Amino acid sequence: MVVTVQCPAAACRKYMMIEERERGRVVACLICRTKIVVPGSTSAAPVFDVPTLTPIDVPPQQGFIPDAEIEDLTDDELLGLE
Repeated sequence: MVVTVQCPAAACRKYMMIEERERGRVVACLICRTKIVVPGSTSAAPVFDVPTLTPIDVPPQQGFIPDAEIEDLTDDELLGLE
C-alpha cells in the first residue's frame, strides 16, 4: 500500500506516492528535495483535503430524449425519418 503526500514547498507542490513502510519518516521531495514528513499512523488525517462535490441542477438539453422514451420509438423515428 502507498501513502500520497504533497510537497510543502510553494514553488513545487507536487504529489508523490510513498511506500507504507515510510510512515513516520522524513523523505525528500523527488523534484525539489524539500523534506516531507510522512504521516505516521494509518488512522491519521489525510495529507490533503479532497473537496466534496455537490450535485447541481442542469436543465435538459434541447432535443434530449430520455432513455425510457427511446425504447418506445421506431427505427425510423430514431433516425429522424418520421
